[in-house]
Amino acid sequence: IGYDAARGRAAWVAYRLTAVVDYVNRPRPPFIDDPRINTVTDTHIYAGPAYDRGHLAPNYAMSQLYGEKAQRQSFYYSNVVPQRPRLNQLLWQRLEEVEIDDVAPAHSPLWVLVGPIAADNERSTEHWGELDNVARTPAAFFRIWVARDDHGRWQAMAFVVPQSVRGDEPLD
Repeated sequence: IGYDAARGRAAWVAYRLTAVVDYVNRPRPPFIDDPRINTVTDTHIYAGPAYDRGHLAPNYAMSQLYGEKAQRQSFYYSNVVPQRPRLNQLLWQRLEEVEIDDVAPAHSPLWVLVGPIAADNERSTEHWGELDNVARTPAAFFRIWVARDDHGRWQAMAFVVPQSVRGDEPLD
């Protein structure tokens, strides 16, 4: 994870995926502050219906491939960014499912890079003053898949997903 202290959130997350061999049912842990970062997260933005806690490194992949400790770490606020519910619960979730169920097994190992894209009006924490959710939330997110083809050559696919999605857009 790369952490952007000026904005109080992750700048990017990178992780490696392979096929899930044996499913293990693990309960979702609570969201907590990252003990490696000397800050207390202002969770006020998540109190209403406007924004979900959007995982960058996904809970399912971390728990299935890296175990309980990694799953708990995926619930650190350093791995969470405000996402509109239709993005987080619909389109983003579908991308995560395709990524681990289809793309990772076919292109193992699959490297994934994910992060927020700042809005033009977004300011760093030193300029916030009053809680300003619009200025604190990314305009969009990027997701990049990187793997080697059958000949050992690197190949990549990148997505830019705006906060304004309906959620039912086709992934192609």
